Amino acid sequence: MENDVIIGRDDDKRNLINMLLDTTVEENVSIVTVFGIGGLGKTTLVQLVYNDGRIREEFPLKMWVCVSDDFNVKLLAAQILAVATNQAGPTDGLTMDQLQKKLRQVLERNKFLLVLDDVWNENYEELHNIKTLLAGGGIGSRVLVTSRSKKVTDVVGSCKTQELKGLSDDESLALFQKTALKPKDYPMKPQLAIIGKEIVRKCANVPLAIRVVSSLLRGQGESKWENLKDTDLTNLIQDEFNGIVPVLKIIYNYLPFHLKQCFSYCDVFPKDYKIVKMDLIHLWMAQGFIMPSNGESFEDAGKDYFKQLLQRCFFQDVDLAEGTLDEAISCKMHDLVHDLAKDVAGTEILSCNYWRQNNAEKTHHVFLDRSTSKGLFSDNLIEMKRTRTFLIDEGYLPCTLFVLDVVDLFEKISKMKCLRALSYNANYLVTRTLLSAIGKLLHLRYLELSHNQYLLVFPSSITNIYNLQTLKLYWCQKLERLPMKLGKLVNLRHLDIYGCSILICMAPDMNRMTYLHNLTGFVVGGTSNVWCSGSTGELVNLEIFSMHSEILEISVQEGVRYNAVEAREQGFQSKSQRLREIKYYWRDDNGSDESDNAEALLQSLQPNSYLRRLELWNYSGVRLLIWMMNLKSCLPNLVVIQIRGCRRLEHLPWMSQLHHLKILILNDLHGVEYKEGNIISGDEDEELVFFPSLENLKLWHVPNLKGWWKLELGKGETSRVEMLSYLRIQD
Repeated sequence: MENDVIIGRDDDKRNLINMLLDTTVEENVSIVTVFGIGGLGKTTLVQLVYNDGRIREEFPLKMWVCVSDDFNVKLLAAQILAVATNQAGPTDGLTMDQLQKKLRQVLERNKFLLVLDDVWNENYEELHNIKTLLAGGGIGSRVLVTSRSKKVTDVVGSCKTQELKGLSDDESLALFQKTALKPKDYPMKPQLAIIGKEIVRKCANVPLAIRVVSSLLRGQGESKWENLKDTDLTNLIQDEFNGIVPVLKIIYNYLPFHLKQCFSYCDVFPKDYKIVKMDLIHLWMAQGFIMPSNGESFEDAGKDYFKQLLQRCFFQDVDLAEGTLDEAISCKMHDLVHDLAKDVAGTEILSCNYWRQNNAEKTHHVFLDRSTSKGLFSDNLIEMKRTRTFLIDEGYLPCTLFVLDVVDLFEKISKMKCLRALSYNANYLVTRTLLSAIGKLLHLRYLELSHNQYLLVFPSSITNIYNLQTLKLYWCQKLERLPMKLGKLVNLRHLDIYGCSILICMAPDMNRMTYLHNLTGFVVGGTSNVWCSGSTGELVNLEIFSMHSEILEISVQEGVRYNAVEAREQGFQSKSQRLREIKYYWRDDNGSDESDNAEALLQSLQPNSYLRRLELWNYSGVRLLIWMMNLKSCLPNLVVIQIRGCRRLEHLPWMSQLHHLKILILNDLHGVEYKEGNIISGDEDEELVFFPSLENLKLWHVPNLKGWWKLELGKGETSRVEMLSYLRIQD
């Protein structure tokens, strides 16, 4: 999305790449800095450079760390280590010397590029310590620093520096036009061009200011343009600290009330935090911010709110759903936009790195991060009587923080009677007994306990939370049972149990949950010693529960029996265009006698043709039936296919003609000898192009593989995978 509105930075990009590739620099690890006032696009420019093909080839190891306000050398070292190893393991128990040793082992003789984005700290000693940490990298390694402060450039000891300035007048007007006008309105009318030039002049050629202001005018008439032209935008402050916040605040004032409260709520997340769109919408719902109209659902209204804020450029760094051009799944906020959210939110919203003791009673929304002190729990949580949001994320906490305080924490949380949203997304000691206290929070509408590896059985007291709308238990891999009376949660709309790989069965009375239309996991069949049967695990219920699901994992319990007749009568065929990812997972491979049963069951689980990602795990069938063998017509939009652990499978679907397929993973397939049967014939001397979009191919443990096609290519025929950039083959 954003690449469409990057204008006027070609020379800056070329100069920065030349600085990074300069072979005349004598130091093993040298520093390049980019500085300029906020809103000029420093991070965007560096992202363009970071993803450039020449940079990818030159630097085998690339790392990106957002620094922002909290400059802590030890924490920064841990972040660099996590990015370099692609592992977010615990580092809080390590001393600084141990961290430095580990980091040097990773970086030793590796030519790397490290981006330290948005550095504010101007302390020479601390910046010098970072440079010392990185010593030992391969010859030609670079550290690329972005900052609003020129002093950082001087203190850090840059070998090369690039000052980023505003766009030219013509570039500014081009950016304004591209953002303010819809394609059908091109070219800009002469009168609007005159007004546009005046508005752009007041934006001082700062790209972020131009984008935000022009987005407000998109689709509006001339009177709205005139009104904005007469608004005092000249408060734009040209220094590295205040940037364009005054202009952003003026634009914020144009938002309708419902968008203002949704935007200011986003301050609860730390800077550079990846905000998942649907999580944000569910949190908005929990706070009562979403007011549907004309019969639309809360979720659809929330998506419209998100889209409006995105169109007004309050969100950026958008991740798109696989195979789509405009379906956002997550985003971030520009630092200056985050500063605006903090400004308008006032004292109601606090990430704890902004914690002030005298704000405890006024605090409505809290996010705990690494700078939180243990004293917070014992001294201040008891004062948070009006708290409505309490978010805890493992990625933003030291692992030692809650081991000692978790009992005290949940005791105090249970007394927050106004609490509407609670997220404890952390792999720390949370037991059934501790969670029982949550059942006292009768106003709770959003509850997340994802990634908890100590939760075996969900406490029945949770079913007292009558108003609960969202329950997220994502990747709770030890969870065996949901509450028997889960059906009491009649207002539940979203149940996320994706990755709960040993869940015995669905709750027996889930049919009472008439609002439940977004389910991410479903156990077919299954019984337990507690319940008479898992009757809700029949396929006839799956289509109802997953009507609005975007991601779905279907887990087949041991001993499930389906024949062809039952498959036709009780089968699931999703008609929803929302479903974009599906995973089929057989719990146990019970031998060849289960082959026909597995084939009949898979035949009855056909997804919709809009599907983007397909995974098949531990399937015990020998063959795939009609809809899966004919992917080109049944599932033509697939972007990712992953087939794992299907050891009896002898025939794979024809995949090479899928136009959108980018990732193909085949693992542990002992019965496969050829990937595809026959070759689509071509003319003599014609090159056969197959997998037109495939970028990533992994073949692991396919021991009997003889070739791609059973028949050889004809005389003069050749084939190639044009877009392939990653290939891994492993016995």
